[in-house]
Amino acid sequence: ITINSITATQGYNVYICDTSLITCVYLATINDSDLPYSIEVPAPYDTMTDFSVKIVDSNNCEIIKNF
Repeated sequence: ITINSITATQGYNVYICDTSLITCVYLATINDSDLPYSIEVPAPYDTMTDFSVKIVDSNNCEIIKNF
């Protein structure tokens, strides 16, 4: 997965989660200068048919995209 842009306050924590957002795994903290940013989907999410990417900005606002 590649994140090309984020509209939020810089200092983004990136997580991968199940679609119910109960189980999330922290992947990285990135900034605008890191974009585009590619994510290697880790196990066990790489075998799931559906998962979510959650981004939390420095104001604790959440952006969630389901795949």
